Amino acid sequence: MRAKNILYLGIDPSRYLHSGILQHLPLIRTIPRPFQGEIKMQFENSGRYTHVLFTSRTTIPLYLDFASKAGFSLSMLQEKIYLSIGQSTTQRLEEAGLTATYTTCVETGEGIVSLLESIPLSQAHLFFPRSAQGRSVITHYLEKREMPFTLVDLYDTEPNPVILPDLEQFDEIVFTSPSTVHAFYAQTKKLPPLEKCVALGPITASTLKEYSITVP
Repeated sequence: MRAKNILYLGIDPSRYLHSGILQHLPLIRTIPRPFQGEIKMQFENSGRYTHVLFTSRTTIPLYLDFASKAGFSLSMLQEKIYLSIGQSTTQRLEEAGLTATYTTCVETGEGIVSLLESIPLSQAHLFFPRSAQGRSVITHYLEKREMPFTLVDLYDTEPNPVILPDLEQFDEIVFTSPSTVHAFYAQTKKLPPLEKCVALGPITASTLKEYSITVP
């Protein structure tokens, strides 16, 4: 039996468990925002924040870079309480020398909301660095709870100008986020057959459904 041919459309395939021949074609890319204006001010004031929330591995190196530019050492950052979405993000934090006090099991915004519901936050001020294209479920919850928080959009996610290969040669096409679905559809005006689609996470699967694809 021949090995499966897999097309991975996300940014980082290094942690994707698969058995087959994987071709990496990132349909999206991240564009960091400059360390100036509102971003600079919020990082310079970040000494007052007690908790920091990460909903993506991508955010962590930018957070560290901007915090360093604002004059914060690693030891100062280690005094914060960190909340992380999923084990992969927690592992990236640990690689950076930081420890996640709380990690969600469900890797969605709804999972973060459940986590926030379960931990003591009466004296907290939450710092929330993220993508400018992030979902609003967490911020809506924080506003409803009237919890002090600071939202900072550190980067933008945009389509990566690439040429898609012949999709007939692939047995699986892996969509890693809603952004990959949008970028794929923008190029092709259609999606692959049902049997070829692999969605990572329920939000990605839901986005595929919006384009009339049902992911098992």
